[in-house]
Amino acid sequence: MTRTEEIKIFKALYDNAKQETEDLFSDIKTNNELCVDRAYSIVRGMLECKHSFREIHTFIRCMRETDNHTYAHSVNVGILCNICGNWLGYSEEELMVLTVAGLLHDIGKIVTPKEILNKPGKLTAQEFDVVKLHVAKGYNLLNNLNIPDEIKMAALMHHEKQDGSGYMYGLNSEAIPKHTKIVAICDIYDAMVSVRVYKNNINPIASLESMESDLSGKISWHYMQIFKNKLMETYIGKPSSCSA
Repeated sequence: MTRTEEIKIFKALYDNAKQETEDLFSDIKTNNELCVDRAYSIVRGMLECKHSFREIHTFIRCMRETDNHTYAHSVNVGILCNICGNWLGYSEEELMVLTVAGLLHDIGKIVTPKEILNKPGKLTAQEFDVVKLHVAKGYNLLNNLNIPDEIKMAALMHHEKQDGSGYMYGLNSEAIPKHTKIVAICDIYDAMVSVRVYKNNINPIASLESMESDLSGKISWHYMQIFKNKLMETYIGKPSSCSA
């Protein structure tokens, strides 16, 4: 099978995962329902293609060239969280919770004005204040559901920082759950390597270096080092082209 054919097959899986994620978010918003197993299966379906992490990561980057919607970002973060959990030796139960936490971390953005989310330029202070509310809105959407608290906390706290400089509550490291710390790293990384309406993408190695230097003291050093070392192992001296 050629590289082009592999990417075509992966894109079909990826498009299906995005649609299932959109449907999942809609069910939470309109019906106040969530099946954790269903949410987990969205990401598991992507990983059952039997490719290596490096191949999956490269394929995701290829998808980013044409789609950077909230649902695509959610799928990406769910996949990255699942891979991180495997690196950390998580049990199947822990892996499911972490993966779903990644998939649902930005669910609050479905009730954030799209004209602000998709604005092609720097947000005003007032617009950024509106965007910041997505963490509280996401928590509110999940709070009454019968799901693990770690998933709810990831939606609420993924923009908190180790040194207390994040939002909404200025929490420090001790108050931030471990799953949320991992989701935060995957969220930041995926945003950095993605093309957005207001920015170009940054290559994986440069993104890792930027995160390590610019976010020192703000994200978990322990999880960042694992994420960086494992990711760099897959790229050093190896091509990562989308072409055949």
